[in-house]
Amino acid sequence: MSKQMLTERENALRVYNRTESPEWIPVCADCYAFIMPTSIRERPVPRGEDGADWFGCNWIWDADCLGYAPDLRKPLLLNDITKWRDVVKFPDISSVDWEASANRDLAEVDRNERIIRVMMESGPFERTHHILGFQNAFLSMCEEPEEFKALIDAIADYKVELINKICQYYAPDEIFAQDDLGGANGPMMSLTMYRELLKPAHKRIVEAVRSHGVVYTHHSCGKMEAFIEDLIDIGVQVINPMQTINNLVEVAQKYSDKLIFDVGADTAACYEDADEESIRQGVRHIVDIFGPQNNLILESFPSNNKCISNWDIVLDEARSYGREFYAGR
Repeated sequence: MSKQMLTERENALRVYNRTESPEWIPVCADCYAFIMPTSIRERPVPRGEDGADWFGCNWIWDADCLGYAPDLRKPLLLNDITKWRDVVKFPDISSVDWEASANRDLAEVDRNERIIRVMMESGPFERTHHILGFQNAFLSMCEEPEEFKALIDAIADYKVELINKICQYYAPDEIFAQDDLGGANGPMMSLTMYRELLKPAHKRIVEAVRSHGVVYTHHSCGKMEAFIEDLIDIGVQVINPMQTINNLVEVAQKYSDKLIFDVGADTAACYEDADEESIRQGVRHIVDIFGPQNNLILESFPSNNKCISNWDIVLDEARSYGREFYAGR
């Protein structure tokens, strides 16, 4: 009798559950149904247009970068952190028709074939600098830490309420939560500051997700490896995207028994003029580092519109090299 072929979902769940070795390297484009709930307005609706989110923060759509940037042509929502209670109005989550939203967003999804990944944009730290602007947010952390933490905690309360609704109506396998902590050269704050002001809020959010039996993935761009032990401590299960400005070899060696890595292709794919062999070698580089630990999901999203054609190469190499990686091991 021939061996039954695993579905993409079944193979990826082997990585998540660590029960058996995966038969190939899972690729996010193949194994995930990536859901951005249409009733959550962390960015303007409809997506792809300038406008305000449901907090009242203003955004510009950048077609080249395939994403939003704060609209600095308009006034910030808040300039003085001590007045946040008077200014910041949290969305009325109870007014959302969650059942209709979930039915609409999941209508074409096959749960037998795909892992249901629900995206949550703008974690507590990101939301503070959407509200205050980066400069005011960092100044507030230093000059008014108690008020800054109070705002962070209020945002975490809102996030926990949101998580409970998502888990009730969408029944996801995973929640993918964004909260960037790293810059181009290192952490955007000291570990002491992170542990005092942000870590308790992140811990409550992770606990809320995991209380529903849902996997928690923490997304942070930048050089953020300094935070990994703290993220493990609060129960983070998956880290994304582990950009190559981090020491990937060291990270894989130190943490592969504790984390799953949802890692993007190497930096070559992010350049419009990259040659095909460099792009393919970048994919193989990531697989060679993380693949042997059986804990890699290979990301495959374009970082900007100008290099979007490179992702056909990324996907082809991820599927061909990844399919054969475990053969004979």
